Amino acid sequence: MIGALDYDSLVFNAQSSLLVEVLARHHCDGGYVDGSPAAVAASSAAVAELEMRVSAVKYRRIVWVSARTAAFGYRPSASSSPFRARLLIPYVARYLARIVLPTMDWAGEDDWQELLAWLRELRELGGFPTLALPYLLVHRTNEQAWVDETISVDLHGEINGAVNAAAAACRHWILLSAVNAVPSPPTSLLTALVERVIFRRKPGIRACLGHLTNLMIEKPTAVSRSLADMLTSSLIAWDAATAQQSDCEFAEQERPDLRFRIGSLASGLNAWYAKDAPSEAVPAAIVLWRDSCASSPLPEVRRAFNDAAHLAQ
Repeated sequence: MIGALDYDSLVFNAQSSLLVEVLARHHCDGGYVDGSPAAVAASSAAVAELEMRVSAVKYRRIVWVSARTAAFGYRPSASSSPFRARLLIPYVARYLARIVLPTMDWAGEDDWQELLAWLRELRELGGFPTLALPYLLVHRTNEQAWVDETISVDLHGEINGAVNAAAAACRHWILLSAVNAVPSPPTSLLTALVERVIFRRKPGIRACLGHLTNLMIEKPTAVSRSLADMLTSSLIAWDAATAQQSDCEFAEQERPDLRFRIGSLASGLNAWYAKDAPSEAVPAAIVLWRDSCASSPLPEVRRAFNDAAHLAQ
């Protein structure tokens, strides 16, 4: 898997010497070219020399380019830029979450403190590697308060990228805890995610809708009856807010995608009620969206309700 990684996506702040070390270890263990101990040692020597000669900011970038060139045979592209790389920080978070953090049983306290400082620095520089935070708890349960606070602040904020990442982190934390990999998240996080949807808060709204729908399909028991009822009650207002033939609160170009996502959410709620309350009638708001999707002139909206229903089966 490491061979398929686009190393250029790590440029923005992956110059951290810790991450260089982690990547080099995985590179060697994976058996890929130019990952020999000698190459890694040469990279470490280059790091030590550069640390003495350049400022901290230049150091981080030059160290990273030098180390990945020596260890991985990589040459940076001319198009690399901090702005471009900042946009790719979510991919760095996925890499940390799914490859690096679960296998960091080798790390000592100094390693963890350096990694935590690096994650905080990313946030200070306008990046949001929030998806990786629940995976810290696989080995660092004592960081739960910080992980909870960080995700909660972002879910209550108005920064689009922060909300997107926090919504994903909330869902991943719930799924990790469901398999006893990490402690359970506080219920307030899922409530905050639901409230963003029912009050139609625009920053990160598409991500919030998508992750809630996926969660209802993947782990319906994570959603309480009260949260499901609140989401269902909001569907009627969502229909008016995204109607194609009206002057409403969302821009015309946003409405098709939002209607697709709300149709999927309505289908997820339909599956939730079928499992949790099979003897009850289907709520009227869900029937409204089922029929609206079926008659929509937009093919993606027509498919939304049924496609999500198939996934829930």
